[in-house]
Amino acid sequence: MKRLFMLTIGMMLSLLFSPLSFAATDMTLHGTLINLTCKIGDEKPIDIDFGEEVVTDLIDGEHYLQAVPLQVACSQDYSGDLNFSVVGTASSFEPSALVTNVPGLGIQFLDASSNTPIELNKAYSHKNNDSVDLNVVPIKEASASLPGGAFTASAQLLVEPQ
Repeated sequence: MKRLFMLTIGMMLSLLFSPLSFAATDMTLHGTLINLTCKIGDEKPIDIDFGEEVVTDLIDGEHYLQAVPLQVACSQDYSGDLNFSVVGTASSFEPSALVTNVPGLGIQFLDASSNTPIELNKAYSHKNNDSVDLNVVPIKEASASLPGGAFTASAQLLVEPQ
């Protein structure tokens, strides 16, 4: 017992007097701040007019398709990627269609290169100074009987750094 006690004391004393190993290094952090300014087209509101004679029976996701070519440009000193999104409220019958003031009628945004729907409120990767080519087309709920009259919808096109 006394031997065990002495061994324990000896180990504790050796820990107190043994050199401890420490390491340290300096660290420098740096970067460059830029004021990123981006614009879509000529920065004016985009007005898409489907016309005065949109026949309700012809609304099928193909008739009345409108091209919306947009140029997106940010500061020349920015070489990073951007996120592009169409922000708006989705219709109740199609999540990729923008709600309108007419129940059963929506406006669908399509990627013009593939003619595939653009999901609302989803960020898509985009290169600075490239164009964004969209199509928009009215669609209707399969069971909808659309009334005559004017319709409207609104969305926001958003560009932001990744």
